[in-house]
Amino acid sequence: MRFVDVEAIVAGFLRDRTSIDVRTLIPNPRPSEFVRVWRTGGGAVNRVLDQPLVTIQGWASNKGRAAEVTGECRDLILHHSSDMDLVRGVEMTGFYYDPDPDTGTARYSVTFRMNVRAQR
Repeated sequence: MRFVDVEAIVAGFLRDRTSIDVRTLIPNPRPSEFVRVWRTGGGAVNRVLDQPLVTIQGWASNKGRAAEVTGECRDLILHHSSDMDLVRGVEMTGFYYDPDPDTGTARYSVTFRMNVRAQR
C-alpha cells in the first residue's frame, strides 16, 4: 500500500470539471486567472488512511472574480468529492480573502481536510 499524490488527484479532478486553469505551482509568467492546488499539511492516520490538508487558491484580476473561481472549485469538491478515486471524505476548514502579499493580486483561499485511502 502506498499513499497517492493528492495534489495530482485534486488538480486532475478540477481540470476535468471546469475551464479554469488549474496548476500545482505558481506559473512564471503568471496568468491573470488560475487556481493553485497544493498539499499544505496533514498526516497519516495509519498505513491505510492519509488525512492531507489541501489548499486551493483562486487568483484573478479582482476580488469578486477570485471569489467566484475559488468558490466554483470549493463547491465541486464539497459536492462531488466521491468522484475522486480513493477519496473517502472531505471537510472544509476555511474560505477567505488572501491577496498576494508581494503583488496585491486578488486571490481567495480555501483549505480542505481530506480522507484519502492508500493505493494497493
